[in-house]
Amino acid sequence: MFSIIPSYYPISTPAIKLPITPISHRSKDSTRNCSNCFTTETCQWRNVRSGKRIMCNACYCTHCISIDYSSSNGLTLAILFFTAMSSAFPLLRLPENVSKLVIQCMENIEIVGFSLVSDKTKEMVRSLHLDMEQIDLMIGDVIEIKFGQNEDNPSTMIWTFYPKEGDTGTKPIPVYMPARVTAMRDLATQHNLVEYKNPGLSIQGWIDHMLYIFSSSEIANLSFSDETCNFDWTSLKDAVGKFKIHTLFFYDLCSLECAQMALRHFSSIKSVIALCSSFNDPSQYSNILIQNLDSLMLLDADVPSKIGLDNLLLMNSKDLCIESSTLTKKIVNQFFKHFIRGSNPRLEVARFVLIDDQVVDNEMILKGLRSQEAQMDLLEEENEEVQEYDIFRKDGTRGRILIEQTD
Repeated sequence: MFSIIPSYYPISTPAIKLPITPISHRSKDSTRNCSNCFTTETCQWRNVRSGKRIMCNACYCTHCISIDYSSSNGLTLAILFFTAMSSAFPLLRLPENVSKLVIQCMENIEIVGFSLVSDKTKEMVRSLHLDMEQIDLMIGDVIEIKFGQNEDNPSTMIWTFYPKEGDTGTKPIPVYMPARVTAMRDLATQHNLVEYKNPGLSIQGWIDHMLYIFSSSEIANLSFSDETCNFDWTSLKDAVGKFKIHTLFFYDLCSLECAQMALRHFSSIKSVIALCSSFNDPSQYSNILIQNLDSLMLLDADVPSKIGLDNLLLMNSKDLCIESSTLTKKIVNQFFKHFIRGSNPRLEVARFVLIDDQVVDNEMILKGLRSQEAQMDLLEEENEEVQEYDIFRKDGTRGRILIEQTD
């Protein structure tokens, strides 16, 4: 028996689990064929232990994979391969196309673990061109990398990087060298939890590795959820500042002070989303409203935000999404009257969400404005609950407005 296990994994002896393969529905009188793919030609026929399920060499190599997570000294990844005679053969000596088929049978957590074995396995995983829906970097008590948005998506996984004991002294702390790394399918159930000893990669090295093997060019969100940042800002910028990051995302308990510091140290990021009660008073963050952002999204949290006309007129972003209990049809109408006269010169798209059972009255919102119903792109999915209009300035400049009624 031979296991491909990096030296930094905890060693364990997983139980052998033979795969269940489809039983051929051909007649007993047919010529020899593979019980899985039904081919009649192969370089070598393989007999499963029952002696009845004959498989071609390619199917046998692909399906004889056992992943075990039940070791006593912590959950461990092991990839095992067996021949009919229980002799061992290494995965990397298989033909490349067969090796790739084996890798594609793994879950993404196992694929990342496999990519850490060597430069060859790293390149092999990258060559699969696996598509990751989204990659987020989450800053809390520890640093985490999350893949995917929907927890039901099989590609979703969360990687957490822990410091060694003694590295979490007086805050703020520098970004540490991870001593322990865990991966799981989701935080709620800790499904498929795997634990690794760090193979010597820094936080920056882990992010580099993840982006490389999944052929990703950017991090979607750099997220902050705690009242204060646990890490020294200069150290954090040195660790992750070299990567292309699309959005700063502030949520849960994130304080306004923490958000201001993040914007100061990551000034190249031109998209901001705020979903936390610390943003309820816009007069406290006028400096954020006036920034030349590509996108600004302010959403109502537990404490409703108090956004008024004066706050809207300060906003200098290209794309706005505003949700506030203080927004009214009259304020929206007044805002766009200012817009056609020249306010908010960078504005291209505005999305206002009217809540607290306000009924969308298009006539009231568009009163006194030169407007027309927006033409939908053929590829766009029409949503009857969202009203879209083009508003024109006196110089002919157009802005797209989306007005949505929520429950």
